[in-house]
Amino acid sequence: MKGLLKKGAIVSIAGLLALAIGCCPKCPTIDESALKAAQEAAKKAESMALKAEEAAKKAEGAAMKAEESAKKAEESAQRSESAAKRAEEAAKKAEAAAEKCTRTFEKTLQKGK
Repeated sequence: MKGLLKKGAIVSIAGLLALAIGCCPKCPTIDESALKAAQEAAKKAESMALKAEEAAKKAEGAAMKAEESAKKAEESAQRSESAAKRAEEAAKKAEAAAEKCTRTFEKTLQKGK
């Protein structure tokens, strides 16, 4: 896109210079103030195009960072889910061990009577 903008600006400036100089005696010429105004307009247009291109690059960079952040968040959520499952399994094992311990204690109490 940048190349096309530069080529377009060069072609427009070359056309304006041809009008200013006059390619033949019958061709109309434009006055110097109009030529300067046209050149300034071309410079401003090129500057605006460059600014738009820079803004597009920044937006693309921000989008890439957002995508990376989303991936990291998804990975973190998966790790959290995995840790929660392991904690739940450990809690079930602890509960089973506590029940076994309680039954053993109750049997010991009954033997003591």
